Amino acid sequence: MDSLTVSVADLESLVADLRNDGMKYVTLSFLEEDEVDGERIPPALGVTGYESSDMSLGTDYDDLESIE
Repeated sequence: MDSLTVSVADLESLVADLRNDGMKYVTLSFLEEDEVDGERIPPALGVTGYESSDMSLGTDYDDLESIE
């Protein structure tokens, strides 16, 4: 997967949460489509925020699911 389409409203909300929590850096990870207990989970962006350049102390945020 080389791209993912997400809602602008969801992206804006995520950025607001990151700012409000004092995050200075963010790691975005592509999460492939999956299936759990017969339920399809769409591809998504995993999000981890960091208050400093110390990447060992991250805060995970809700994934941004792909628009289908």
